[in-house]
Amino acid sequence: AEVSTQSTGLLKSKRETQVIVLTNITTMSANYRKLFELHMKSFFVNASDPTNVRLLKLEILTNIATETNISVLLREFQTYVYSSDKEFAAATVHAIGRCAAEITEVTDVCMHGLMNLISTKDDTVVGESVIVIKKLLQMQSSDKSSIIKRMTKLLTSVTVPLARASILWLVGEYVEKVPKLAPDVLRKMAKSFSEEEDIVKLQILNLAAKAWIVNNKKITLLVPYILAQAKYDLNYDIRDRERFIRKVLCPNSENPSPLEKYAKKFFMTSKPPPNLRSNFKNRDEYQLGSLSHMLNFNAIGYQALPAFPEVAPDGSVRNVVDNSWAAQSRESRSSSTTANNHKTRGFYSSEGDTDDEEEEDSDEEDSDSEEESDSEEESDSDSDVDSDEESSEEEDSDEEEDEDEEEESSEEEESSSSEEEVVKKPPPKAKVAKKSKPAATATLLDFDTPSAPPSDAIPSHPQASVTLDELLGDFGGISVNPAAPGPNYSLENVRPSHELLHRMSGAGLAVEYSFPRSGVSNGAVPIALTFNNTTDQAITDVKSDDIELKGGIEFTGFDAIPVISPGQSSQVTMSINFNDTLQPAKFTLCCSKGRFPVKIQPPVGELLTPFVVIESDFDAMKAKLSGMHENSGECSNSGKDCSSLSQLVSETAATSICFSAEANCLKFASKTAAQEKTLLITLSVGEVVKVTVNSEAVVLGSMILKDVIRAIQS
Repeated sequence: AEVSTQSTGLLKSKRETQVIVLTNITTMSANYRKLFELHMKSFFVNASDPTNVRLLKLEILTNIATETNISVLLREFQTYVYSSDKEFAAATVHAIGRCAAEITEVTDVCMHGLMNLISTKDDTVVGESVIVIKKLLQMQSSDKSSIIKRMTKLLTSVTVPLARASILWLVGEYVEKVPKLAPDVLRKMAKSFSEEEDIVKLQILNLAAKAWIVNNKKITLLVPYILAQAKYDLNYDIRDRERFIRKVLCPNSENPSPLEKYAKKFFMTSKPPPNLRSNFKNRDEYQLGSLSHMLNFNAIGYQALPAFPEVAPDGSVRNVVDNSWAAQSRESRSSSTTANNHKTRGFYSSEGDTDDEEEEDSDEEDSDSEEESDSEEESDSDSDVDSDEESSEEEDSDEEEDEDEEEESSEEEESSSSEEEVVKKPPPKAKVAKKSKPAATATLLDFDTPSAPPSDAIPSHPQASVTLDELLGDFGGISVNPAAPGPNYSLENVRPSHELLHRMSGAGLAVEYSFPRSGVSNGAVPIALTFNNTTDQAITDVKSDDIELKGGIEFTGFDAIPVISPGQSSQVTMSINFNDTLQPAKFTLCCSKGRFPVKIQPPVGELLTPFVVIESDFDAMKAKLSGMHENSGECSNSGKDCSSLSQLVSETAATSICFSAEANCLKFASKTAAQEKTLLITLSVGEVVKVTVNSEAVVLGSMILKDVIRAIQS
């Protein structure tokens, strides 16, 4: 109970910590369901949770589902199904299927709810519901004909390939229970066989073989027609399946195959029911909290914990090694204090001065030792001994100095004694101040702080009035006025074009697209399309249709073009919000010549927008984006100057150059178009160009670094 309480308390931490804690809780809840059952409401999904956190919480709720709390969880799941997050909604449908498989009391209720989800307009939810229903039907022994008949009606509306394949599998698996339904379904699928996905084509072939085995009188011509289409399919798996079915069943053949008597065993063998279980069941092989457990594979350097010993080891293994760091610290402090006392003695010395000051030094050392004994808790009894040793060492050093001074001449002794009287003797006020210093503020090392010179000693100079323009006069005539025109790195008029549709593939219609880098609004990247009519006939009604988007991409199409004359071209503008991802935007170009599927995948540099910033703000933002947010690399410089390198970087990515006072240093600033994450590029120019990219978007930063280095090396 204490483990579960402490773990759920960490869910209020930062997002990174929250993900790691949820991953560990998911593994524990998969093996110990009752451990987190009392904290069920702590794992309810919030509207502000990201997708990865939502999926982990949903997995935990599914793991701790029991007969007592399943009613509460199903009401919660009913809300999650209609979430705008498609991935999370599909995972919720799968979670309902797991609950129905593990808790038999709610199987019928969950099946009824999944059948209601089939009638929704969301293809993702409908497709996942069909897949889950198929798995649940395999686990039930009741009559399935009514459910199968209802699901076959979805073949005209469901577009998810896996869902369509699941419906066909159900019809083929239970073809004996719906013998009149299978030929009709096969007839409809034969019409669209060439347009289906590969996984759907394989299930059509399986359904044809099973229907032929049950009743081949109604499909005598239909099955050979489907096999003829599969014979020339582009996928070799489909061609192999067609050859296998033809050799086993031998439709419209006078000589029966010797394998025909085994056809029912080949195609209609009963399958074991699927095992719906958590994906975190196998993660317990890694230690909780380790990198291998987080990534679900054996990371480099991972070592599993040894098994618990059956025999207790020797108790000496628990003895702590004494590093005697406290004694070493005391010795270092005492030696530093002795060195400081030697340093405070004057460079010049005489016999009379040393004799007069020995008593004063001993008194000061005694007071210092008392202060040190109050501040040091570890060496209370050693302070007096240390002070006596220091005084004896100082007397020895004084005797050696006296012997050296006796060898000098009498004139030097007189001059040294007179200088010592001026330099060495401290004023009486300073000595009284030192003795009155409280012990609480005493330090082990007394550093001499030089006093500030008097104000009369500082020469005063008239302050010159220099304007900012005069100071910047040597920087190439760059104006400090923000409104003044500066160096122009805009490449809007010379943006390269990319081929969207070749004239051979488009029946004479050729389409190119480019990124003008102007007019970015609400995260959408503007795209210029150029339509060229290479035929001798007019092309009419050019528009976009069948838009297929993933990863949160938003598509804003172009206005329909009524007509494009022969040999003429037409230009339109559209915009796509790629959501800072490299997912392609797929759509269909429709015109009088036909329908042509195309896709636009943006270069990494076109997902950015220029960001104007001064150098001080640039350096501050760069300092914050360090560590994992920084990527750097080097490449050789083949004689390119700063101007050429600036041009290359501007062509590679949509950035704004930042003026830098550092020599041979170029700085560029930008933000991502959709989420406005900062991305900074720094170039240190020399024989080797060092490129540094700091970005909140780590993946985009590493890709920009590769593109910039590739552009410099070209």
